[in-house]
Amino acid sequence: MAEILAGQTQHSHFAPLSHGQTLAIGSHLLELIAKVDARVAELGLGLDQTNADLSNLREGVSHTNTAVHALQDALAGTNQAVDGTRKDLIRANGFLQTLQGGLQSCNENVVALTEGHKINTTSLDQAMQEGKHTKQLALQLQETIEKTLIVDITKLREDLSKTNLEVK
Repeated sequence: MAEILAGQTQHSHFAPLSHGQTLAIGSHLLELIAKVDARVAELGLGLDQTNADLSNLREGVSHTNTAVHALQDALAGTNQAVDGTRKDLIRANGFLQTLQGGLQSCNENVVALTEGHKINTTSLDQAMQEGKHTKQLALQLQETIEKTLIVDITKLREDLSKTNLEVK
């Protein structure tokens, strides 16, 4: 997922991410956040150590030059760590904005699909009603045909009987 976020894959920039990809990106971002939290904790420990060193420095004036040099080195390392953390936070914010955009796109797709489902359901209900009406008309037509045919068949039989009697 880090490759998708970094833009190093052939993944389309306009296609919505799958659920699995979204979860993987979220997991990746959580890992980055955990790393940032660990770095911040390390910085807190480094700051505590720097404060202790500063207290010892005030107490031991004879070691001033050596202690000041060590403190400057520790401060430079702390500044680099803070700068790295700041850059990581900026990248994490960019990833979160991308993720929010993808989530919004997914929400819009869900709304569109829901509307399409409603339209399909309405069309299906209408077709079912038309089918019921057609069946009712067919039954009425069948009943009318049967009644008419029975009368016609009875009349034909009577005519046939008369014709048979006349022929004999």
